[in-house]
Amino acid sequence: MRSAVGSARRRCSSAARLGVHVIGTARTAEKLERARPLGMAAGVVAEAGKFADAVRKHGEPTVVLELIGGPYVDEDIRAVAVRGRIVLVGLLAGGRSEIDLGGILRKRIRLTGTVLRARPLEEKIAAMRSFESLVVPLFQRGLLAPVIDTVMDLDAAAAAHARMASNQGFGKIVLRV
Repeated sequence: MRSAVGSARRRCSSAARLGVHVIGTARTAEKLERARPLGMAAGVVAEAGKFADAVRKHGEPTVVLELIGGPYVDEDIRAVAVRGRIVLVGLLAGGRSEIDLGGILRKRIRLTGTVLRARPLEEKIAAMRSFESLVVPLFQRGLLAPVIDTVMDLDAAAAAHARMASNQGFGKIVLRV
């Protein structure tokens, strides 16, 4: 069975519905509990940014979706399985990291960075069409649902930013006009 690790705040249900054993990480046990109904099989509190040993107790992830960056990347290298993949999509903890290059070589890890913003328009359109054909039907059939933390009026945008920065939310913050 494939396994993956990623932030528990991100939707687990789509991966779980595809048969993936999802191991989530978060800074609080409360967020992990809120992620369980979304399909997360196991959860690990990242104590002071450390989580690799605890993750490996639940299985060796073959894919790590890294949303935080910074020093978390070295933990990903320690946690991921031999011939595993790390997909770096976020840099919330910073764009620099000291990593064990020997671990990448020994495990034959593939480390991939990706961002939609810098891609050519044709790739953005292809990604949107792929999402539309593969994921939107899951929403239409009720197999997936968005995780909404809070809905606020647009004039409360500063409060929305403060909520996001506080790390108290779970899911998306939606601003309405």
